[in-house]
Amino acid sequence: PLYSSAASDVYKRQELYVQVIDPQNNVLGSNDQIQFEDQVLNYSLISRFNYENRNLNICEYINVMEDTKFEEGNYRINVFNDKELISSSEFILE
Repeated sequence: PLYSSAASDVYKRQELYVQVIDPQNNVLGSNDQIQFEDQVLNYSLISRFNYENRNLNICEYINVMEDTKFEEGNYRINVFNDKELISSSEFILE
C-alpha cells in the first residue's frame, strides 16, 4: 500500500497499523492482532518511519503465500494510528 503522511512540527518515530482487505473481506498479510482497551484490531503490517516535519510518501509490501493469487475485485486499505482510523482508500484489481 502507498499512502502519504502529512507534515508536522514534531520529529518522532511513528508506527501505523495498515489493513489490506480483499474482496472477500479478509485481512491480507500477517493478519496479526493488537488489543486497544475495548477494541481488537487485525492488521496486515506495521509501517514504521521517522516523521520529520514534512510530507512523506510511504510504500509498503505485504507477503502472500506462494500459491496464492490476488483475485479480481475491490480492495480496501485502512491506516490506523493506534485504534483511530486516519486514512482509507480503495482500488479495483481487474
